Amino acid sequence: MKNIITLLFLFNFVLLSAQDAIMQDGVTVNQCSGTFFDSGGATTNYSSNENLTFTICPDTPGDLVQVEFTNFTTQNGVDILSIFNGDNDTSPPLGDFSGNNSPGIVQATDTNSTGCLTFVFISNSNGNSTGWSANISCNTPCQDITAQVDSTVPAEDADEVVRICTNEPITFNGSAVFSNDGTGATYQWDFADGNTALGQSVTHSFTDGGVYIVNLTVTDTDPQGCSSTNLASQTVFVSGEPDFTGTEALNSQICIGESTEITGMVSPLTYSVDCTPQILDQTWLEDTQTTGDPESYTSTITVDCYDESLVITDVAQIESICMVMEHSFLGDLDIFVTAPNGSTVYFSQYGDGDDPGSYLGVPDQADNGNPGVGWNYCFTPSATVEIDDAPLTNNTVPEGDYSALASSSFDNLIGSPINGEWSFTIIDSWAADDGTLFSWSLDFDSSLIAGDTSFTPVIISESWDADPSITNTTGNTITVEPATLGQHCYTYRVVNDFGCEYTEEVCIDVVDLDDPSFTVTPACGGGTANITGDTGGTFALNPVPTDGAVINPTTGEVTGGGSAVTYTVEYTTAGTCPQTSTQNLTTLVSDVDPSFTIAPTCDGGTVTITGDTGGVFAFNPVPTDGAVINSVTGEVTNGISGTTYTVEYTTSGTCTLSSTQNVTVITADDSSFTVTPTCDGGTTTITGDVGGTFAFNPMPTDGAVIDTSTGEVTGGLSGVTYTIEYTTAGTCPTTSNQSLTVATQDDASFTMTPTCDGGTANITGDAGGTFAFNPLPTDGAVIDASTGEVTNGTSGTTYTVEYTTSGTCPETSTQDVTVLAADNSSFTMAATCDGGTATITGDAGGTFTFNPVPTDGAIIDTATGEVTNGTSATTYTVEYTTAGTCPQSSTQDVTVLTADNPSFTVTPTCDGGTATVTGDMGGTFAFNPMPTDGAVIDTATGQVTNGTSGATYTIEYTTSGICPQSSTQSLTAIAADDSSFTITPTCDGGMATITGLAGGTFAFNPMPTDGAMIDAATGEVTGGAFGTTYTIEYTTSGTCPTTSIENLTVLTLDDASFTITPTCDGGIVTITGDAGGVFAFNPVPTDGATINTSTGEVTNGTSATTYTIEYTTAGACPDTSTQDVTVLTADNPSFTMTPTCDGGTATITGDSGGTFAFNPIPTDGAVINASTGEVTDGTSGSTYTVEYTTAGTCPQTAVQNLTVITEDDASFTVTPTCDGGTVTITGVPGGTFAFSIPPSDGAIIDANTGDVTNGTPGETYTIEYSVSDVCPNSNIVSFNANPLPDANVVVEDFFECENGTDFLFEFDLESKTEEILNGQDSTQFTVTYHDSQADADNLVDALASPYENTMNPQPIYVAITNNTTGCSISTLTFNIEVQESAEAEDYFYELCDETNENDGSTQFDLENPDLVNAVLGTQDPDEFTLTFHATEDDAINNENPLPLLYENFDTPQQIIYARVSNNIRPDECYDISEVTLQVNLLPIFDLDDEYILCFTSNNEAVVPVPPILDTGLSATDYTFEWRLDGTVLSTETGPSLIPIQGGIYDVTVTDISTSLVTMCQNFDSAEVIESGLPDTFDVEVTSQAFTGNNMIIATATGNSTYEYSLDNGPWQLENEFEDVTGGEHTVYVRDVNGCGIVSRDVTVIDYPKFFTPNGDGNNDTWTIKGINTQPTAVIYIHDRYGKLLKQLSPTSVGWDGTYNGKNMPGTDYWFTLQYTEPTTGETKSFSAHFALKR
Repeated sequence: MKNIITLLFLFNFVLLSAQDAIMQDGVTVNQCSGTFFDSGGATTNYSSNENLTFTICPDTPGDLVQVEFTNFTTQNGVDILSIFNGDNDTSPPLGDFSGNNSPGIVQATDTNSTGCLTFVFISNSNGNSTGWSANISCNTPCQDITAQVDSTVPAEDADEVVRICTNEPITFNGSAVFSNDGTGATYQWDFADGNTALGQSVTHSFTDGGVYIVNLTVTDTDPQGCSSTNLASQTVFVSGEPDFTGTEALNSQICIGESTEITGMVSPLTYSVDCTPQILDQTWLEDTQTTGDPESYTSTITVDCYDESLVITDVAQIESICMVMEHSFLGDLDIFVTAPNGSTVYFSQYGDGDDPGSYLGVPDQADNGNPGVGWNYCFTPSATVEIDDAPLTNNTVPEGDYSALASSSFDNLIGSPINGEWSFTIIDSWAADDGTLFSWSLDFDSSLIAGDTSFTPVIISESWDADPSITNTTGNTITVEPATLGQHCYTYRVVNDFGCEYTEEVCIDVVDLDDPSFTVTPACGGGTANITGDTGGTFALNPVPTDGAVINPTTGEVTGGGSAVTYTVEYTTAGTCPQTSTQNLTTLVSDVDPSFTIAPTCDGGTVTITGDTGGVFAFNPVPTDGAVINSVTGEVTNGISGTTYTVEYTTSGTCTLSSTQNVTVITADDSSFTVTPTCDGGTTTITGDVGGTFAFNPMPTDGAVIDTSTGEVTGGLSGVTYTIEYTTAGTCPTTSNQSLTVATQDDASFTMTPTCDGGTANITGDAGGTFAFNPLPTDGAVIDASTGEVTNGTSGTTYTVEYTTSGTCPETSTQDVTVLAADNSSFTMAATCDGGTATITGDAGGTFTFNPVPTDGAIIDTATGEVTNGTSATTYTVEYTTAGTCPQSSTQDVTVLTADNPSFTVTPTCDGGTATVTGDMGGTFAFNPMPTDGAVIDTATGQVTNGTSGATYTIEYTTSGICPQSSTQSLTAIAADDSSFTITPTCDGGMATITGLAGGTFAFNPMPTDGAMIDAATGEVTGGAFGTTYTIEYTTSGTCPTTSIENLTVLTLDDASFTITPTCDGGIVTITGDAGGVFAFNPVPTDGATINTSTGEVTNGTSATTYTIEYTTAGACPDTSTQDVTVLTADNPSFTMTPTCDGGTATITGDSGGTFAFNPIPTDGAVINASTGEVTDGTSGSTYTVEYTTAGTCPQTAVQNLTVITEDDASFTVTPTCDGGTVTITGVPGGTFAFSIPPSDGAIIDANTGDVTNGTPGETYTIEYSVSDVCPNSNIVSFNANPLPDANVVVEDFFECENGTDFLFEFDLESKTEEILNGQDSTQFTVTYHDSQADADNLVDALASPYENTMNPQPIYVAITNNTTGCSISTLTFNIEVQESAEAEDYFYELCDETNENDGSTQFDLENPDLVNAVLGTQDPDEFTLTFHATEDDAINNENPLPLLYENFDTPQQIIYARVSNNIRPDECYDISEVTLQVNLLPIFDLDDEYILCFTSNNEAVVPVPPILDTGLSATDYTFEWRLDGTVLSTETGPSLIPIQGGIYDVTVTDISTSLVTMCQNFDSAEVIESGLPDTFDVEVTSQAFTGNNMIIATATGNSTYEYSLDNGPWQLENEFEDVTGGEHTVYVRDVNGCGIVSRDVTVIDYPKFFTPNGDGNNDTWTIKGINTQPTAVIYIHDRYGKLLKQLSPTSVGWDGTYNGKNMPGTDYWFTLQYTEPTTGETKSFSAHFALKR
């Protein structure tokens, strides 16, 4: 099998070698198609330890090999493919490639005479990879094309620069020289602004200013796209919009009637060329997270503005290569630059042994594409430190300059052209990091660019457009005063030396004056304002009143004023043009006295007016409880008892006054009481005021009686409800009602339901009673005394059950219950093959179950008991449970009969199989399911025959015993061999591929007679005839052999016939045979003729030359044929041109009779004669391209450039002076000057020199210079005479303030310079100061600064001189003056917080004389003004003065600022001081509203310590004055007090520590209430023993209210306890104010209703509770039949439920007690029963 695989591989290689090239050592192939693979070919990897050299050359001499890599993967850095530009590895290298760094498209260069490429591949010993695949092709070398820019319109100047304005059209005319033929060539212009155009003559305009190097590239029709290799360029300077910064109005908004200045300023921009634009595309250096393979990122800068011959000869020509980048790991990066010639310089290289783990910039560590912060890193030839070796800061490479790697060098770039594509590459080799490249740049020495690279336009004129609102013009500054409202706009117009005009518009808004009108409405103590003009202004009182009146500056509302006082209100608008108006406000007259008193009544109160009568009364606040007030008299009625109401009385004058009084309604009596029901009525307890009267309401008619004093009801009926009414006898008597329902007699009714062993009881009456047998049964039946449930009874027996209630009025009833009878659960079982069947012999209708439940899947029918699905021979237990009222259960065992064994095996055959029974014999075989393919089975033996190859059948065998069973087996027939195969035709036979079972034999069927042969093992057919068909047969050699056949038709030989027709430069081919082949020259011509390999068309051939064309078909069996073609003879279009002043003349030196034309056609009006070629009406100095085309069979075209003789140069420049300008002739001298536009100001021009004198500063003049030489010409220049400095400013007078001044002062005059220059550059102008106008005019005797005045005030004269032009102006003056200064002293102003809520804020009187005198000091208040401000800025700016009654907002301390201003010069002479407003808080403490003082005469309890009234304050920091009921307690001076009697205590606390100035005080009071324990306390049992309701009454006397508790139960105000259980009890009493507790013990005689002698320690014995206090009492215990069981002593532990040592059953027992009744002393006997529960 290995040999067969080897043969197949070799055969496949032979096939591949026909089209593909496999990397081999020392091999050279000549081919221009196919695929180039590594040594592994298309399917496998290359090998380790390879060192192979392989060369690919073109199959046609003169062509160039091109290889395009479509896949490339090697081990990075170790398995390297090197490519050389030639036929061996000594040729120039084109690069080394590894990893994923694919070579891309590689082509032999035009300088490579062999056209070959050589590949050297070296792999190491560790691993390999998939290698590469690349498409092979060949290209014919391009012809030489030289592009040239012939002319432009407008034409270039002497500096070879075209100068235009933005959006001005420019026409470019170009041509090219072709080494072969330029027919059909395209001319592409790159305008360097992102736009391109096609054509020999194109027109373009530039939208932005700048330096543009326009390049022309010419490309011929060669499919390769051969282009010109030289740099054909034209430099264009485009003047853009200048900078008008500073062109603005002094005020953008003015009021009507005002004026403002508008200054025009313009600065031309400087433009320069950028040959290497920075690449700013942000790139995420994303790793391949899935594979971890390196990733390469490359971007390119195309450089095309240097001379095409310029190459790098010195690394200093490279200034820097910079990148802005961040990355989290420098060590895995390759960073390098690639020059246009392919040479590289590395700055970092992974795997070079120096791979630091440092950062670049500030990386984003998340590896998610989010950029970090990029830092700038540059690589320069002069740097000495590599970036890998940089000293780190926090593991980060600092920004800066770095060198190339030592293993690389900038020297690698020497010899590279500067023009071309420069590529910057970063390879990231690891997947665990990432980074971002923000930008990169490339900079060369700027001196390498030929010609001008930058320019700055010169502004030659600038002025404002005329407007009637311009009132004055000074230089470039105008003064405007518009006469109408609205927006007014002015245009500033400038022209530069390019002739470009630009404008800037400045607009101002003229607005109207504000309207300050308003009205005032007087009110009490002030008034309100209504603005009728413009809102948003500020109100003020002017003058400011001193009576406390204040005004709201926003609304104008005046408050706090006096009665009938007049104030002047001033309103100032806040608009752009504010105005002020005033109004007088006289306040209304106020009322005098609103006082009154009020006396309380039972439902309100009555009023007495003690002040002004005639007012109105009202509640304030208004109560919601229904109380009513008479608004005239003030009487309050319908009030609530004890409620306090606030009554307000308001006088009825114009300015009303109000006062209030509180009235508390006299408290109504408390008529509350409670009722306690009894069996025939009930008792009452008064909880309110005692002494009243009880009565029925309504009166009952059933004989019930009520005690009017105590309220006790007797003689009532069970369950009846009575209404009891109690009326007090106090000052304000009240009545209350309570309902009393008499206790109900118990209901002892119940029912019994029989059960299988007794019965259950259902109480239908009162629950909680006791059940018992009556009579007691002797068969062991048991009854539950609580539930009545009977258990353990005998089936069918009847029992009598008795039930006794346990309520206040108990009752007894009985019921009989008969126990139910039990079911019969007998049955039998009969066994079956999978279980058994059941027969019920007892009560039917029950349920069958397994017991236990089997786990083998057996099933039982719960209704019939039938068992199925049981296991053979297994025994199951079946349980039957009846379904009657008293169900029973019984069980039976059943054993399942034994099942047959149906096991068997099968053995497959080719058409079926045989069966062998391994279980019980004698059964039957069958298919299951039955097959449909004709297979047959023997039912006795199980043998299968006639089956299908590989088919599977299911065989079923069934036994014939008592319990037959079945089993199945799968049988798969042995599969037949697969003899399938395919066959691929070849040119002499074909190749077979076995797709079925290999190892068989091939043969012809039938055998051919033409000599064709077949390989019996491989099926390969050779020696066959073209187009003949053969039948191939293949037979397998397996277990079940098969045969298949395929037909093979041998391929047909191609038809290579064709014809060719000659043309003027070659010929055109017509294929008459098989199309799709390849055409070629044979032999290959050397004259540049080209052939289209697809169509055979010959072009670029030499006139009359013969070429041999060869055509090779591309079919499966290719053929070749040849034809000769002779090129037609071409015309001669040569001619010459002679220039003239307006064009030129042509002379034909070749074939005449042709036609002349411009190409491109000029747009300046030049004309050409198509017959003679004469050019006329041309533009001076312009170049035109003249084209001559012959008219022969093969017409030809030639072009000549014609440059019109240039007109005389009349250029000149003007240098402005203060009164004109001087001229410099830059063109032809000897001409004549004159004004082009005659001036109107007396300016004079010298006709010979052109100098202008006697002109106006800043005025514009236009001069014309005319010369007459070869071609006469003239030139016009406009210029502005130098303007005077700008003196259009009003200089403020210079004031100084001095304390105790002598009115002499040294003034810093230079401090006024900036103001005087008014925005002019201080470096360009000089300001001098003089004491006379003459000195200022003559610029002499300038004053030195500082300068001491000689008079006060004194005028100063100013001169401004332009440092550049020397022009000066001296029209400005100002005064200097000294005034007395002001002084303001700091002050500390403190008050107590006696307003609001002690929050650190209070009102300060800023007119306080102490404050005013302290701030002013000794200064005269009449000469200085004092104001206060919230901020220092407000004080400095004299804005927002504070009101004189001011409340601080910073707590508890705020600093405000006092301003003292000299009344003569308040804006200049003032001083600021700090006034500290300190608010001292009142002492902070809080006494409780009430304290309890406990007293007692009872010696049984300890009284709590007296309360302490404690302020919690320090005795050191505060003083204290205590009073009791208004009387000062002179001995109590501390922070706390212990009261010794009740009353109202109050305390005044003074703060002596915070400030001795304010010593702030605060006050609080508390009530001390006297209380105490009861003086006496008695407890007695008031009910007789065994009455069913044991009652205890407790009685306490004393000076307080008391509450009671029984046995630590809940506290209650009632002193009675009912339903008390028998035994010892403790009753407690306490004062409700918490003054202590007293207790008493008491005994209640009663018996327990049951006991449980079970030994758990609870209720284990039974005795009568409380009888132990009567030692003479006797207790007898007997059963229900009267038998004495036990006699107890009153002091014994009780009966333990035994008789003669045996436990008595749980049932009821009776007792008899002989005792003395505690309440009466009588001797009594009492009997009852109790329950024993077990």
